Amino acid sequence: MRRTGRIVLEGLNCQSSWQHRSHLSDSRREGSMEAGASHHDNDQGTEQAAKGVEFVTMLSQMLVAVQAAPPQLIMDEPLQSLYQQLSDALDDAKAAVSRGFSTLQTIRFQHDPRLEGNLFRLVQRGDIPAYNDGPAQYRISPLELSHVMSFSPPWQLGHRLLSKGTMQLSPSSTGRYAIHWADDDARMWDRMPHNVARRLGRRLVNLKTLVVRYPSGDPSWSHVAWVSIVEGHVEGREALARRERRQRASSTGEPITKQHGPTDKGSLHTIIFEGLAARPPARFTHSTYFPDLYTTALPALITIPALTTIVGLHGQQVWDIYVRQWRMPALERLTGDWRDRNGCLAGMFIPTSERLKCLDVCTSMGVMAAVLPTVKRPAALETIGTLEIQLSCGFALAFDLDRLRDLLVRHKCRSIRSIPFVLEIEIDKSTVDSHEMQLHLHLPATVPASPSPLFTNTFSRIASRATTVEWKVDASRPEELVLLDIPTRAEMDLFHTLHFPSAHTVEVSVSPLGATAAPLPTPAVLHNMSADAFPAARRLHVDGRGAWEVGSLLVTKMPQLDRVAVFSVSSDSSRVTTTDVVAMLRAAGPEKALIEMSITADVDGVGGEELMWGNEKDQLPEIETVRLRLYVANAGAGVGVLSSVESILTVRGIRELRIAFRAADRDIGVLREIRKEYFRRFPGGKTGSFHTSSHDTQPSLELCFRRRK
Repeated sequence: MRRTGRIVLEGLNCQSSWQHRSHLSDSRREGSMEAGASHHDNDQGTEQAAKGVEFVTMLSQMLVAVQAAPPQLIMDEPLQSLYQQLSDALDDAKAAVSRGFSTLQTIRFQHDPRLEGNLFRLVQRGDIPAYNDGPAQYRISPLELSHVMSFSPPWQLGHRLLSKGTMQLSPSSTGRYAIHWADDDARMWDRMPHNVARRLGRRLVNLKTLVVRYPSGDPSWSHVAWVSIVEGHVEGREALARRERRQRASSTGEPITKQHGPTDKGSLHTIIFEGLAARPPARFTHSTYFPDLYTTALPALITIPALTTIVGLHGQQVWDIYVRQWRMPALERLTGDWRDRNGCLAGMFIPTSERLKCLDVCTSMGVMAAVLPTVKRPAALETIGTLEIQLSCGFALAFDLDRLRDLLVRHKCRSIRSIPFVLEIEIDKSTVDSHEMQLHLHLPATVPASPSPLFTNTFSRIASRATTVEWKVDASRPEELVLLDIPTRAEMDLFHTLHFPSAHTVEVSVSPLGATAAPLPTPAVLHNMSADAFPAARRLHVDGRGAWEVGSLLVTKMPQLDRVAVFSVSSDSSRVTTTDVVAMLRAAGPEKALIEMSITADVDGVGGEELMWGNEKDQLPEIETVRLRLYVANAGAGVGVLSSVESILTVRGIRELRIAFRAADRDIGVLREIRKEYFRRFPGGKTGSFHTSSHDTQPSLELCFRRRK
């Protein structure tokens, strides 16, 4: 009874207080409305708002006292009436105070200068320097602080009263985390020690996707951070599972299971690596901490049970995973670029996967053939590649292809749906310029045994755009030259479809010059090209012995040919003789009409008998101009050339013959002997219907024979 009486007295006191304060409520409401009507009375509004807050506080205390009364007293009519009056008064007071605050906010926005930001203003500037002590990784820059304040102003943090525990729980709800190389973030990741990143990973216990965006060309950026986050995440998951098992064991009385229990299935299922544009000029220094336990201690074996996908894995990241000895039993999809030397190291961690289905990585066929045997279940593979094919590899390409095919057949890989590949083709400015595109073709050709329609169509499209086509006979490997005589069916089918409608120049050469002294076999695959394969080509350049055989075949594929140039200044084994030139002209046939025939050669390869073109003039094409640029070693060779001038002047259609002698070692005496023989053979400056003239410019002698009009 004493306890009940005390509560009644409190209720009576509250009632008497309420009777006294009820008049204040009306006056405070009137004051609040007056403050709302006068937008410029800042002092009055502030005083009213302060009194309103005090009044609301007192009402709240009184209401709490009434609510604390026993239920049997609350049923009394006086207390019920008091409780209802208190509730109504509290609602009215809160509404009045809210209107007062909105009025003050309007007044502040109208009169206060907004010096920094939209939600706060600069009150005072001090001379005290900012607190900048402690390790660099724990500091926060003014720019980073402004980012934080833009999302969570200080007064909002104060109203929400976020505790330290609440702030620490936020990473546990993060499912996707990104490490970006952007300027502001890169400073933090560059300087972050592995133990700090590891602690962050331990708090990301529900992490599902990790994204690493590194600058293009620097895949090793932040490798300490993302590796430590992943390993810390695994440790955090294991600690969480152990804590749950202990709680379950304490509640049920059962013994604690082993450390890796069946309930610990993990959450991290995807890791994405993205190479972005090159990093802009940095405004900060790179990491300054020295190697720590990450690089000096042996790594602990880490198992990532839920990881199913790794996208964009580069060779450098392959190295990091190999060094850390990760186990990924659920890995199903793996994509990336393994074209560097670290690609083969993937064979060290791929065996830890028991579900691998997609191995779409850009790498060479040899690396793929070395990695595939390490897959636990090759029969489950659906995609392998992207295979980089280098057409210049020759026998090595065929060997790797046979090795890969035998591997797939032996393991009964019948579920494969696609094997993408890419051709390594050098592209420069001339490739994308439709007016300057050049196409280089090597003989013997290397064509896949069963080329896909994409390969054939792409090659044909490139050929149709080429303005200059260069055929180069590779004589560096004599054992492969036999392939010139025995082309494969795939080569013959491909060359049969080639057409060069845009080509205006065709070049033929042998590389390296002088590699073989024996005559080169004739490239039989060129016979499969159509007769108008070069419908618009007008120029043919032949360089080196062995090239004339290819030139003899190509002149039959060039219906518009009107200029031929032969260059042969080299060793005896690779020099083109005039007999070779005549054979090439004979292949062109008498139906063609050439504007110019140019020969640049050593005089040893051009004898007097070989220049007797008049003996075969009916089998040669018409030639309007013949230009001979000859390097002579002695006067006798030059005299032999002069003895064949009259025969050359009988070629059909000839109008001009120009011969330029150049003495070896600048021997002027040789040129004098040749000039003396010239005047003896052609006195009076004419021969037949041709005018003759000479021009002596040391160390060369130029002779001109021009038909009279």
